[in-house]
Parts: sequence; structure tokens; C-alpha cells
Amino acid sequence: MGIFGHCAVGLAAKPATPKVPLGVLLSPERLAERLELNEAARVLELGPGPGYFSRAVARRIPRGYLMLADLQREMLQKASTKLARSGLGNVGFAQANGSALPVHSGELTLVPLPRQ
Repeated sequence: MGIFGHCAVGLAAKPATPKVPLGVLLSPERLAERLELNEAARVLELGPGPGYFSRAVARRIPRGYLMLADLQREMLQKASTKLARSGLGNVGFAQANGSALPVHSGELTLVPLPRQ
């Protein structure tokens, strides 16, 4: 998908419209299904942006944990606001990059990586 500043992220997270064909972005629910997570999975979402996929993933792991790590504090704030409205309590947030992750070896079940 690429790197978006927190002010331009809305352009990447807009739902499909008649002018933008379906399938340009995978729906959050379809992505969560494809991950084949068990209910107790521990998942790191690296670069979640405003949490476009996060809510669907967190709902698939009610006994698990989803850690969102992003370089931009503003993105984490947007994701936190979105997830707070959903009432999900199995989500944590960390300002970090891929070379200094806030987890220990063996702590995670899955780290989904975006395809370019």
C-alpha cells in the first residue's frame, strides 16, 4: 500500500465506490478470515495506520491479543479512537518501527505483512 502521512491516510482507507472497483483494497473482514487465526492468537500489526483492518482482526481473537505498532503517534491515536468505539479490550498500542519491536521472541502467533 505504501507510506501515508496521518493527514492523507483517509485516501487509502476509503471504502469502495462506483468509481473505485471492488477488490482494490481487501475488506477488513476478508483479511481477518484469510489469516486463519484461532481465538487465542497473539498478533502484531506493524504499520496499522488508522486501524482499517485492526477491528476485524481483534474481533477474530477474543481470547487473544492484538498489538498495533506504528512509527506515527497520530496513526496510533486514530486507531485507538476507532477501536475504543468498538469496545474491544484485547488491543495494545506502541510507537515503534520494524527494527525495534515492542515484543519478545516467541511472544506472537502471527505477524501479518502487507504485500507490495
